[in-house]
Amino acid sequence: MNLSASSRPMVSLSALSSGSGSHVVVVDFTKFSGEQTASTLLGALVEGRSLLRADPVADLSITTGWLSLSDLAGAYAELLAGMDEPPVVLVGYCSAAPLALAIAAELADSGQRVPVQLIAPGFPDRQLVLDELDELRRTIGAPSMSAGLGLDDDSRSAMKQIRGVLQTDLVAAAVANGLSAIEAEILTEELGARYSAWLAYLLSAADAPAPAIPSDVRVVTSHDVWSAPQSGWPETACIHIGNELRPEFLDSENVARAVSDQLGDLL
Repeated sequence: MNLSASSRPMVSLSALSSGSGSHVVVVDFTKFSGEQTASTLLGALVEGRSLLRADPVADLSITTGWLSLSDLAGAYAELLAGMDEPPVVLVGYCSAAPLALAIAAELADSGQRVPVQLIAPGFPDRQLVLDELDELRRTIGAPSMSAGLGLDDDSRSAMKQIRGVLQTDLVAAAVANGLSAIEAEILTEELGARYSAWLAYLLSAADAPAPAIPSDVRVVTSHDVWSAPQSGWPETACIHIGNELRPEFLDSENVARAVSDQLGDLL
């Protein structure tokens, strides 16, 4: 399912499972490993119901520009609003939490209120963008440089800086392994697009205004992954805080039970 209106960026929804009733929509990131994801966790919990995934990193990897969180949210909301069956709940995992909240706000503005559940929510800032850039550069084999990068205040300009750094690193690494500069440019294009898309999403979330938090938001998290926007959580929010550590968080039976209990109030 794609949205191709000229006024909106291209976004898509992946159908992870089919079933009766309204859709459960999870905003999550595809991983290229066997690690558990929020999507696979939900797939086991909402069996028999339609489960759709919005992956902003996958969508951003096909564009060369920078999109604000508002642009992304508006595009996903427009896509969801045009479906035959509306979503029954929006779930946002980790750094996707700001986008899930922004999509819900866009839908609410158009008269469609959708409950939100957040799993281990994180709210990126620019320091996280630089930290993630450092980690990617270490993966490539380049030295750390975030402290001296000095990202431009303008989001689009900052993203151009980041893309330039990554492309230079990737080409240098490929050339060091015996490729010509032209071969290196071609072979690193896809990987560079994926890396850049991840950082572009984090930057869009970091530079967005603090998200509006619904009064009845549902949250499953733990102390080690807890992160809150400056406005804090509403007193009426339903929040489960466990003791699971991040590497095992999504594998925890306690987490699955807490997520399932909250979903049970909505489905």
